[in-house]
Amino acid sequence: MTRVLFLLTLLVAPLLAWSQDCSLPKQAASYEVLFAQYQQQHCFGESADSSDVKRRMDEAIASMKGAVITADDSLALRLQAARALTDLSSSLLEQQDVANDDWRQRLTYVRQRLEQAAAETVVAERDIRAGDWKVDDLTIFDGSYSVVEPLMQDCAKGYTSACQQAQRSAADILRHATLANAVLGRLVQLVRLVPKYEDLKVLDDQWSYYWERGRSQYPWELWVNQRRFLRDHPDPNQFVGPPTSQIILLHLDAAMEYAKSHSGMGSELNAIALVEVIGYNRLSYAADGSSGRSFGGSIITTVSPESGGKRFGWGAMMHFTDRISLGVARRDLGRGEGETTWLLSADVGKLLNLTPEEEQKAFRAAVGRCNDPVISCSGATL
Repeated sequence: MTRVLFLLTLLVAPLLAWSQDCSLPKQAASYEVLFAQYQQQHCFGESADSSDVKRRMDEAIASMKGAVITADDSLALRLQAARALTDLSSSLLEQQDVANDDWRQRLTYVRQRLEQAAAETVVAERDIRAGDWKVDDLTIFDGSYSVVEPLMQDCAKGYTSACQQAQRSAADILRHATLANAVLGRLVQLVRLVPKYEDLKVLDDQWSYYWERGRSQYPWELWVNQRRFLRDHPDPNQFVGPPTSQIILLHLDAAMEYAKSHSGMGSELNAIALVEVIGYNRLSYAADGSSGRSFGGSIITTVSPESGGKRFGWGAMMHFTDRISLGVARRDLGRGEGETTWLLSADVGKLLNLTPEEEQKAFRAAVGRCNDPVISCSGATL
């Protein structure tokens, strides 16, 4: 009985070692044997593969994350994937140098396919072709390339040096195809919900117009407008353009006041402070995002630093462009009755950069909540 167990141990131990370290078979083996090892042992690019290139691709895939909100975000992910594919291509050089002529040609073909995939991936308008690298039990890539017959031919005479080389090369091709599919598959997973690059670029331009040409917003105004926008867009699975309106609330500003002088002889121009108590601004955007229009108005109170007359006045202001606003107010200038004053304002908040870029992105991301992370959404639409 002891002898039987000893013999079984001698027979089974090599098989256990093979299954654990994903090493190649120590005998002539067909591609079907390699593919069974790939499927059942999770070798050659799968989870049990301990090769250096597999480790690097795992790191590259893990680094491909983050919200896809802008066209630049989408392009950045594509660049990450392209760099990983280029690394894959470079890793085949060593195997290519030691392969015989026939397998060197096959490895060269794989390298060229990887370089082509990297070049296509960085083009924002191109589809992500992860399916081209799908591996099945007969073919690799898009179904037109097979290593089955060449491996069978090289191993027909037994476990020769040619057979060993063929097994190594076939395993390398299987590994690199699997890893390329994993890299591109991750990219597809991240951007599958993202509109086409051109459409996303239009949204970017419209959002830029909103921040650059709309009224500046203090934190409380930003909060109010974000709440309104979330109310109007309750579906998180969408990429939407910027708001078409803004609420103006307790907005601090400055203006030049044109009014009669205290003496009543002629007029004078003075700097005053004002508060837009409540107002509304309407925005429209060109279909291609290249331009837009802004128009609105506010109820205001003015505060004059002058000592003569009353310091406070009330009035209205119209916002004719994104920069210039004209207003009219009534204030006692010191003659015992309310008099009309004319106001010119230029939205000083623009100079103060009231809404930094980080807050602008947070505003947009709060609506497109499916973007963070993208993979949490079932589907996104424009």
